[in-house]
Amino acid sequence: LYPNMTISTTIADWTLSLIGNTRTRRPSFSELNGNFIYIDQYNIQKGNPSLRNVNIYEVGLQATYKMFYAYLEFSHQKNAIGQSVQQAVGDNGYVYSIALSENFNKAQELSLILNYNNNIGIWNANDTFLTNKPFFKNEFMGSMKSYNTMAFKARAFNDFNVLKNY
Repeated sequence: LYPNMTISTTIADWTLSLIGNTRTRRPSFSELNGNFIYIDQYNIQKGNPSLRNVNIYEVGLQATYKMFYAYLEFSHQKNAIGQSVQQAVGDNGYVYSIALSENFNKAQELSLILNYNNNIGIWNANDTFLTNKPFFKNEFMGSMKSYNTMAFKARAFNDFNVLKNY
């Protein structure tokens, strides 16, 4: 059972929604494949046939005001699937890396999307700003590494709609 819940209201020009979502993600074939996959002379990838499903729980707040849109979401993944990297020494003496698919206890993320979409005459401006902050730690090459670095992304789409007569 994977419940979804949305509660919405409109106040003047504002539309507000509280969204709750539960779902599962099953491992892909490449994540389950137990064979070694040769990437290059220094890198090998291997799946894990024992991977468990990922349970995902999300809570979000969405707001729209005229041409503005905002969405803030917190996501919690139980049994998150990722890759751990190990080093090995081959018969030829080369050190190479093996990326192994595995389940992690949990991974969490906070995301924010801001969007502006407006038509001014024949010009349509659609600008988006995205940021996310993960909360995740994992072992990398024998030591614990924090993957809590915030990421930013911006997109600007500008379209010009030419009139029918041209």
